[in-house]
This record gives sequence, structure tokens and C-alpha cells, in this order.
Amino acid sequence: MSEEFKKDPFLEDLQRQCLVDSKDHLDEFLAALAYFQQDSMKSLSVIANRVHTLKGNCQAAGFLHFADLLHDFETVISNLETNIHKGSWKLSSEELNLVEFFLSDIQFNFVDYVNELLKDLNDAPEKALRRKSIVQNLGTWSPGGGAQVSFEQESPSQIVPEKDIPQVEPVESKLELVKVPLITRPESQMYFLCGNRGQKFAVPIQYVVEILQKQPMTGLPAGRKDIVGLVNLRGAAVPVLNLEFLIGERASARYIVICSIEGRRFAFEVEEAEQVMYLSEDNFQQISQSTKNEIDGWDKVLTHLTIVESKTIFVLNLNQLVAAA
Repeated sequence: MSEEFKKDPFLEDLQRQCLVDSKDHLDEFLAALAYFQQDSMKSLSVIANRVHTLKGNCQAAGFLHFADLLHDFETVISNLETNIHKGSWKLSSEELNLVEFFLSDIQFNFVDYVNELLKDLNDAPEKALRRKSIVQNLGTWSPGGGAQVSFEQESPSQIVPEKDIPQVEPVESKLELVKVPLITRPESQMYFLCGNRGQKFAVPIQYVVEILQKQPMTGLPAGRKDIVGLVNLRGAAVPVLNLEFLIGERASARYIVICSIEGRRFAFEVEEAEQVMYLSEDNFQQISQSTKNEIDGWDKVLTHLTIVESKTIFVLNLNQLVAAA
């Protein structure tokens, strides 16, 4: 857009109003994720409708690069709806978690895009390019197998009224957590990498729902030493496991990792939230006794280790972690 048009007061008013309205549409996008697990088709329909309206508004306001990115996302959503509706994809609960993770990441980055545009009203091509990969990640993904684990459902006594649960904001840039395109690699699986006290851990990505910044939580009645408290994830109370009590781990937590297994959501705290990457299970090694002694406590909830770029990464077993609670 030329400098002459960017200085047009009428056009600037139109653009700013478009961006304010965009936040409302993206809020509805986020609200639709609250019931994605229960009714994925209804959730996707709402998201598609909001994104279509947002795209049209951006085109009218001259934000053409953002509009093109939204068009690409529309195509991804349409393909998702088609595959799920026709029964081509029978998604497991873990696969639904992963799709929800992608959608949440996309929504976050679209909000960030809008905030950038509000600063200067300049829809430079690099702004869309920086976020293109997160849409491609979901667009190139297809269902795959996953390990099945189970345990008891959480007790109703752990739930407190929603109004008493503080809202938790997402990390500043989820874009930094997804650094590789999602390409089908039968010999590999995706893992989320995190860390505590200098140790690196890998969590199977199909169980990861959200990465949150550490914020105050709602405490539970005395007697539940295994639970730090509850956080609010889109209206649902999620218990945060107390790693210090369960495995003797003491760390200065900065992030909360929300996970889900067999329909039950729980969380744990970590110091570092790094990236999502593929790990080949052919390279997994058994953990020696001497290594277990060095990581006393964590060895109770680890399955294997692997070496990536001369760094040791331990594979976390969420089933064992929850069983310790």
C-alpha cells in the first residue's frame, strides 16, 4: 500500500475498526476450542465462519497478506471438516489433543498478527511469512498411531467453581515452540521438549494440549500434597501435579504443560519450554543405573534416553507420572 493511502484518515479509521473487529472474531475462534473435544465438527464450523468473515474484512481494509494467510487456513479447515465428516479420519483422543494444540497455536499467532498491525497498519509480507509455517503444520498433518494408556478419572472433589480459578495466559510466542514442518515420518514420532534444572525431557506431543506461562493458581483443601493447585484452560479446571512431592524435583518453574490422556487433563510445571521435534525411536536407549543415580527422582517417570546434537534427552512417561500422584 502506498504512503499516500496509508496517510488517508478515512482508510486508517477503516483499518483500525477492522482490526478491533478481528479480535472479536478471534475471541470466538478461541471460545470454539472449548468444546472441540466434544463436538469437533461444530467447533470447526464456528472457526471456519469466523475466519471467513475475518478474511473478507481484511481484504476490504487492504490487509492483503493477512487475508491470503487466512485463505490458506480456510483451506486447511475445509479439509479437516471434509475428512472428519466423511469418516475418512477416525481421530483418537490423543489426535484430537494434537489438532487442538495446532488450532490454539494458530489462533494465538493470528491475535499476535492483529496486535502488530494495530501498531503501524502496515501489512508487510514478512508478517504473514513468519506465521505461514504454523498453518502448514496443520495442513500437512494426518492421523497416526499412538500409545494407549489409562488411569482413574480425577475425583470431582478436585474441581472448584470456575469463577475462583485464575485465567492463565499463553506463552509469549508459541511460534518458537514449533520449529519443524510436520512431515509424515513413519520411523519417527513428534515430541515436545522441555527442561528442569538443566535436564532435557521429551513428552509425546499427542498428549500435549497447551503450554502456559506460570501464573497464580487456585489452591486445594489441605491434604492434597500431590496437587499444586488448579488452572483454568478455556473454562475447565485442570489440576497441576506437584513434582516436588511426587518425585523430589524442585525447580523454578516458568511454564505449565497441559496434557490429556484418555480424556483426563492434568498439568505439570517446567523451567524451560523449548520446541516440538521428531525423535526416532530407533535411537532410544535404556537408562543405565549410573545415569539414574545422577537424575534421582526423575528416573521413576522416565522410559528411555536419546542423544540429539550431543545433548541427552530423557523421554517422559506421563502414565507413570500420573500413577505417582
